[in-house]
Amino acid sequence: MLQVSVLKEHTDLVLAGLAKKHYPTAEADVTAILNLDQRRRQLQTAHDSAQAEANELARQIGGLMKSGNKAGAEDLKARTAALKADIKTHADELGQVEIALQQLLLKLPNLPHSSVPTGRTPQDNEVVSEHGAKPDLPPRPSPTGI
Repeated sequence: MLQVSVLKEHTDLVLAGLAKKHYPTAEADVTAILNLDQRRRQLQTAHDSAQAEANELARQIGGLMKSGNKAGAEDLKARTAALKADIKTHADELGQVEIALQQLLLKLPNLPHSSVPTGRTPQDNEVVSEHGAKPDLPPRPSPTGI
């Protein structure tokens, strides 16, 4: 399976390799993968930021409760509840994006080696060298007798 980092760093080589395999939707699939990866990164950043803020607010709430400032603590609790909802939303969407990204990555074929000739049939192969004469063999009977 191709890695997203390879797709990002060597997009032209990947597209050329997929063209060599005659993969019909190469450009659309690679673009979709790169877009999904960018969205996944955005969601992960937003999720991590909201989680960090919620953790900081929880620490502050503890300090306010110890000092007796219950009104301030309640305000922070309301903000924490909103952050928890955001975190849940981000996590759900992140899971969906990761599944879609994985499905597209599994759909892409591996790239052929650089020595693989471009062509669809054996007749398209480049003849590098030939040695000796080809024998004229009679047809072999089928092992099943048909």
